[in-house]
Amino acid sequence: MINIIVNYFINKYFRRQKPEDVLEYLDRFAVRLSETGRPGILDRYFEAEESFAALPHEDVSVISADGLTLRGRFYGSSGGGHGYVLLAHGFRSSGERDFGLQFDFLRRCGLNILVIDQRAHGDSEGEYVALGSLEMKDVKLWTDYIKSRDAEACIVLYGVSMGATACCGAAGLLGDDPAFRGLIADCGFVSPHSLLRGFAGGEKKPFINRFMKTVDRVFLRKTGGDTHTPDLLSVMKEVKAPALFVHGGSDSFVPPDNTRRLFEACGSAYKRLLTVENAGHAEAFVRGEEEYRKEIEGLLSGNVTTV
Repeated sequence: MINIIVNYFINKYFRRQKPEDVLEYLDRFAVRLSETGRPGILDRYFEAEESFAALPHEDVSVISADGLTLRGRFYGSSGGGHGYVLLAHGFRSSGERDFGLQFDFLRRCGLNILVIDQRAHGDSEGEYVALGSLEMKDVKLWTDYIKSRDAEACIVLYGVSMGATACCGAAGLLGDDPAFRGLIADCGFVSPHSLLRGFAGGEKKPFINRFMKTVDRVFLRKTGGDTHTPDLLSVMKEVKAPALFVHGGSDSFVPPDNTRRLFEACGSAYKRLLTVENAGHAEAFVRGEEEYRKEIEGLLSGNVTTV
């Protein structure tokens, strides 16, 4: 019975979305935005998302370690500088949706911008989402792509939710690579296993250990990903690049304690923690835009060549 339940759960929630599921998600997203209490924010958000399509860009692609064609969109800076930011969206989302409000701000910072479609999302291939365990390798691959374009590249990884977990994992893979100049992790989780365990009821239910063994096994078979990878509390100890950790204080999907623990584990000499108290999941920029911008500017200053 447990095996049947777990198979159903993973097939329903981690397989590539059907068009009707995308529309349902967008409807829920619109409701969340309308509840922020900021007049006009919904229109502004959708206008920002649509503006991506109107800007000149280059369609780019890489081949993942397991043979998938992963696609993205590259927006060059007007100044032609060596500063880059890689935008990694979250679960069941897109770069245009998760970074719509930040996009113009990042361009004004003089950054080249690479927006990626995670595996099993958008134009990228893949049947299943792996909650960061494979996506972190994909993000590392995209950084290699940037370096192939520009030998002097200074790269910031910026992820939201699952994208934040993937970027943190990729930061561990990059190590002391001189091209890696910064990390922005917004509402990430410490590992896929911890997130799934939380959904299942955490430590309180007596059968949880047996249940999670089934989850781990089926997740690996279906997605190819290991729920215990990345274990970011170990990974972050080795990250020395400047890092900004962000979370909404009212996030009920990924508990804010995840980001606090990542911040505390991070080995960087420059690390900052921003908690936007009234923000839900992936809402920190919407609700705390001014302070969020200042923190990004602080991370970029002196760390990334933008012009």
